[in-house]
Amino acid sequence: MKRLLLSIIFLLSCVGCSQTCSVPPEITLPPVTFGATPLLPTDSSKKQYEYYLDACCRVYVSGSGGSGVCYMIDDKYVYILTCHHVVGSAKQAQIEFWRDGYLSKKYPGVVIKTLEVDVAVIVINRNLFGAAGTSNRPPRAIPIATKGPQPKSVIVSVGCAGFSWQTLFEGHVSSKGTSTMKNYNGGAPSYVFVPPPKGGRSGSGIFQDGKIVGILWGNSGEEGYAVRCEDFVKTVIPTTDGLVFMADWCDYCKSMKSTISALQKEGFQIQVFNYDLNTTLAELYGINSLPAYVNRSGDTLSGVRSIEELRSFFQREGK
Repeated sequence: MKRLLLSIIFLLSCVGCSQTCSVPPEITLPPVTFGATPLLPTDSSKKQYEYYLDACCRVYVSGSGGSGVCYMIDDKYVYILTCHHVVGSAKQAQIEFWRDGYLSKKYPGVVIKTLEVDVAVIVINRNLFGAAGTSNRPPRAIPIATKGPQPKSVIVSVGCAGFSWQTLFEGHVSSKGTSTMKNYNGGAPSYVFVPPPKGGRSGSGIFQDGKIVGILWGNSGEEGYAVRCEDFVKTVIPTTDGLVFMADWCDYCKSMKSTISALQKEGFQIQVFNYDLNTTLAELYGINSLPAYVNRSGDTLSGVRSIEELRSFFQREGK
């Protein structure tokens, strides 16, 4: 799979804000694993909708703006998906979330983008957020789907119509599924859905079954269009063969380090995370024992394992 490692080589300060973005001279987007199973109750649409609303944000750039959605949080950063045309040529942005019926403060972030599809990523320093359960808590992260929705299936979207407060709507994928009309998305296929959203919602997440299946980029007045999840993962966000969660206090984890290192030398793209510094990410994958492993299918495994077991585990879905 084509991988595009995007970097930014500057240190930015937030315009109109006393805070500093506090990002290093270079940022490389971390990989995501397809098939992650979010902790969203499948029997409660209302609860899922609350999570979608929590992940939604309003994006400000100089002279413009739109919507966005949080797709990942690690120990250093909070990662926001939006549209390329929302941020335009801007190199920094400010982000607002909604907390218990109130707007949050504005968080400064840096912009990473590509010209291949109409998607950009905004990176916010994790240290600007407080602890879970507070008004300054980080947003809920909604994982990216393996593949998009089927024609006629129900979708949900949350965004900021007219650059106002967030709203949620239900709709369904058109019977034709996709369209290749010339658009911001460079002519690449877009998911087509109805009803058409109100203007000003570009960058909104399109959700199904607790995952992001697309990013809304526009409408024709009769139907809406979204960048496909398959396309923005291939071109913007790198993927990996798997994730490993370890902790400094875990003796079993220490015993597995040489095995993981050997697999990496074999060519496996494995991302290792410190569990204590990545509890939000660990929660996303349902990790409750260490060491823990996640493959491209979203399957999990834990404990001390042989290199043969892990090689087979990480090869699922084809390496």
